[in-house]
Amino acid sequence: YYSAADVYVLFALRDDYFGGTGIATLEALACNTPVVSYSLRNYVGDNVHELGELPDTVGKHKEAILKVLDHPENYRNMRESVVKHYSYESTYRRIRTVFEELFASRSKN
Repeated sequence: YYSAADVYVLFALRDDYFGGTGIATLEALACNTPVVSYSLRNYVGDNVHELGELPDTVGKHKEAILKVLDHPENYRNMRESVVKHYSYESTYRRIRTVFEELFASRSKN
């Protein structure tokens, strides 16, 4: 379904709740489908402007959706970016030291 869509829209507007980027958002991007969601602010990569739009109000969502539909050529490298930043290998490299510290502290007890 993500591959057949022109845009994936996720209304995620709460600043007081960190929900990460979200698996559905990453799945849509992996299918090269641009995303309209404020949750993209949590995306690990520095190329969010290539992936979609980050509207921060319900009203701005309409504008963002139309922007993506009218200019799909502005969005690129979606699948490559997800693989680069969210593969098992890249995730492991980012969090390895955290787990090593946890395991080290537990083995001393």
